[in-house]
Amino acid sequence: MKSKTIAIVGAALALMLGATTASADIGKKVRKRLAGKVLITQKALPLGLDDNDATVKKYKALAVKSVTHKIVDGIPTWSFHYTAFLKAPPKISSLAFDFYTTDKKPLYVADKRFTGVDPSLTILSGVLDISEDDNVNKNRTYTIKLTGKIRGREKVFATTKVELK
Repeated sequence: MKSKTIAIVGAALALMLGATTASADIGKKVRKRLAGKVLITQKALPLGLDDNDATVKKYKALAVKSVTHKIVDGIPTWSFHYTAFLKAPPKISSLAFDFYTTDKKPLYVADKRFTGVDPSLTILSGVLDISEDDNVNKNRTYTIKLTGKIRGREKVFATTKVELK
């Protein structure tokens, strides 16, 4: 039996981040195989697929390694779908995607915050918009970490790398 794993995030979040999340069922085996990963895709991942290795393979095949910018109000802006498979429910309602350079000595450069997140979710999905105004640059690769503060300490729930072209 599949369990509900994606929470509906409030309208404020949708307006703030351009996020669109919805309730959906993704099987336990798929969640376990992808735990700790963020998949960046051109479109939302298809839902309602079988809970097997073929679905994991399909999801990984849909993931992209780079995202091309569009000019919005004269500023390079990247928009992409993401699906974060958390290692465990965050038990907090405030999360962030933190962007780090992939240099020898990684530097924190930007974040996108989420509030009103269901503390029991194990998958977070939506659309993220980020621009050069947020302190990211074209032709750079970034490590993106989904994080949250628990008892004053930052915990990483999922991660990925993406090149912003």
